[in-house]
Amino acid sequence: MTKICFGCGAKLQSYDVEKEGYIPEDKKDSSQYCQRCFKIINYGMQSKSSTPKETDTIIDIINHDNKFVVFLVDFLSINTKVFDIYKRINKPKLLVISKCDLILKNIRREKIISF
Repeated sequence: MTKICFGCGAKLQSYDVEKEGYIPEDKKDSSQYCQRCFKIINYGMQSKSSTPKETDTIIDIINHDNKFVVFLVDFLSINTKVFDIYKRINKPKLLVISKCDLILKNIRREKIISF
């Protein structure tokens, strides 16, 4: 049976640490999260997902080829780098933040929006 990460939705796998959904073999049967999501949730750590050169290339393509951009961000992955990339997109854009249901009840949405 294929297991899916509760955090990012990736198919859990233990054969390639560089691919999404990686989980150590000894944790495969007991964990509900891939290693990346586990580290984000428990330690606030994020893994690097692309190089600056790849990011620059993607932004250049977006700014050249698109009329409108939907910028989808996982709530668990928000950081200042994400907003720096968002600001570099010169086309009309819409910011969509997924997994907002994971926000703690004592944090007001207005505070997050103003961030």
